[in-house]
Amino acid sequence: MKACKVGENMSPEAMVNSSKTIRYQLEFTGTAREYFRIWIVNTFLTILTLGIYAAWAKVRTRQYFYTHTRLAGQPFEYLADPIAILRGNLIVGGGFILYIVLSRFNTTAGMIIIGIFLLLFPFLIYKTLRFYAHNSSFRNIKFRFLGKLGQSYSIYLLFPLMIVATEAVLFYSIRRFTFLSIINFTCLLIFWLYISYWFLLHKQYFFKNFAFGMTESSFDGMAHFFYKTCAFAILRFIIPLAAIFASRVIIFRLFLPEDDWHYIFILTSSIFYSWIFIPSVYIFGTIIRQYLYASIANYCWQNTRIGFISFESTINSRKFIGIQIVNILAIIISFGLLIPWAKVRRTRYILENLTIITHGSLDEFIGATTSEHNAIGDVATDFFNIDISL
Repeated sequence: MKACKVGENMSPEAMVNSSKTIRYQLEFTGTAREYFRIWIVNTFLTILTLGIYAAWAKVRTRQYFYTHTRLAGQPFEYLADPIAILRGNLIVGGGFILYIVLSRFNTTAGMIIIGIFLLLFPFLIYKTLRFYAHNSSFRNIKFRFLGKLGQSYSIYLLFPLMIVATEAVLFYSIRRFTFLSIINFTCLLIFWLYISYWFLLHKQYFFKNFAFGMTESSFDGMAHFFYKTCAFAILRFIIPLAAIFASRVIIFRLFLPEDDWHYIFILTSSIFYSWIFIPSVYIFGTIIRQYLYASIANYCWQNTRIGFISFESTINSRKFIGIQIVNILAIIISFGLLIPWAKVRRTRYILENLTIITHGSLDEFIGATTSEHNAIGDVATDFFNIDISL
């Protein structure tokens, strides 16, 4: 049966039911050897120019990863102008230097700079997503980001402030009337409720607001998944750390005299926290971050559609955690020289586990999108683009 074009009078459901399903797996053709040459030159020139070359380094890096990411044999393109990124870097860098200088002479002035940055942070995220989308293309069709600035402020400023305010009020209002353990449990429960919903809003802001040409995306993610995933992640983080802490107390109580164990316990606290507890926090934190990334990425892509295109992400969380742990160890052992190898390895695994599913021909979808895109024309990029890492 002939695939229906985007512009025809058929619902997406009708197109899905009446068209042949075709699966396209993303392919990453980059190698660690090639990227290492780019990375080492970028690093050397960035140091030599006191950071000025960082904008060109970022563009070269993204162009390499974009052009080596292929869909149906065709590469993606990254079109950013390094000058626009340099302008943003200078503004952000200038603000950071101003904070360092002022905070040495006046703590209040430093706090004001931090406050200004927090007020600007949602604006920077909004501009960054627009910048990324506008400078990304596939087969000469640009992506677009349709999110609103007000949404960014509600997600990245108002909601976090509400979390902090709620936790502070809760802690200071009930600490006089209950046990500390109950306070901690209540604060943790409130934090779980807030952070889970924030993850939903954060992912909605991206997955629901991007477009390929004139074809907009849709996102059907539900809150219950984020509540379940975050609860599991918090428990997997807290339980091992609690077990480590409790085992220390038990060992001291069992093997030291009753009169001495408490004194020795206090004396060895700095060693315990420096060599056992803090490294454990980092290790389990890394594991949880990779678990959250894999689980949420799979869920979000599988609940996203753009026209009659859907997605399937099959990242295995255990394998992904293993990849990241090996990457970290390799970077440490090599004193940073294996950063390119680690980045290529991680990128390849993520991309090659993402499948694009079309209900009809991809060429037909591209053709329909191209005609709509050309009829309306390109919207000029914003005069002021700031590029930051999210």
